[in-house]
Amino acid sequence: MKTQVIKVDRTESSAEAVRRAAEVLIGGGLVVFPTETVYGVAARADHPEALARLRGFKGRASGVPFTLHLAVSSDAERYAPAASGTALRMMRRGWPGPLTLVLPLDGEPPGIEGIIADHTIGLRCPEDSIATDILLAVPHAVAASSANGSGVPPPHAATEALGQCDGQVELVIDAGTTRYTKPSTIVRVVGRDWSVLREGVYDQRMIEDFARLHILFVCTGNTCRSPMAEALAKKVLAERMGCAVAGLVDEGIAVESAGTLSGGGSISVESAKSLARRDISLFRHVSRTVTVAMLHQADYVFTMTSEHREAVLSLGSVAADRVEGLIPDQDIGDPMGGSQSDYDRCADAIEKAVRRRMNEVPL
Repeated sequence: MKTQVIKVDRTESSAEAVRRAAEVLIGGGLVVFPTETVYGVAARADHPEALARLRGFKGRASGVPFTLHLAVSSDAERYAPAASGTALRMMRRGWPGPLTLVLPLDGEPPGIEGIIADHTIGLRCPEDSIATDILLAVPHAVAASSANGSGVPPPHAATEALGQCDGQVELVIDAGTTRYTKPSTIVRVVGRDWSVLREGVYDQRMIEDFARLHILFVCTGNTCRSPMAEALAKKVLAERMGCAVAGLVDEGIAVESAGTLSGGGSISVESAKSLARRDISLFRHVSRTVTVAMLHQADYVFTMTSEHREAVLSLGSVAADRVEGLIPDQDIGDPMGGSQSDYDRCADAIEKAVRRRMNEVPL
């Protein structure tokens, strides 16, 4: 077999290379392609002959899994529909990017049994435009591994890959040197538990942050409604986790609050009293203004009114799919200037809504 090599200049169109790569993969051939980490070798995951050839090149026995490569992160739902909240957070923060997730299977996705082992599936969504375009162009699941044989370092350039696979694959897409000099990080996730199987571009600290649940409550001044919601949410989540509020950090849960117009103030006396009646002490709170960085980090952003939601969205679309009213289609009015009874009624409404929301959040 003669291996075809197509060189791609990333400043120009790669449409022809993508078309040819898709053609080869659809026909059951093998393609070496660039990712942001290393060059990979790909085959159709539902094509037994293609998988057999891929195993032969890698020297990998039957039953040893391959990683399924996804064009877009949302494709993960087809293969891991019951992914835990921890896995979903890792997908949101780490994809597309150099992160491979090994997730439990609830049954085996039909047609790709040949890449699965131990009732788990490995998923990767690469952050490389050429890889993404190829995956989008192939109407089948695509399995891939690094384009090197056993005991040989993974290739960061097409020339390195070609030295090992010349004559064994139909096509090599040469797009120069890969962005990173490390492989993807592999993380096994089972429910809320996770472990790093191989450290790569992302280190342990970054994976810890990917896994952490971040919840943000937003009101106007961050002195009444959102700090009450923050404190009540911590109490509810601690109850749910069976730990003290102070232990939420160790459980990988962060709850915060901010305001659209705030900075430096303390919680209102009346709000503090409403919380004290619920055995919650929050006298050291210092108000702060919501920022784009907070929105980037948050998995859930709950606002007290529709105006707060619009104010948050005006900061950009970064969290547009994660911002919603604490009570859907209903505003929680500001008790500022009212009586203690007004604050107590506000706290009652917030607590009821927070309990419902926090029990819905996947951990």
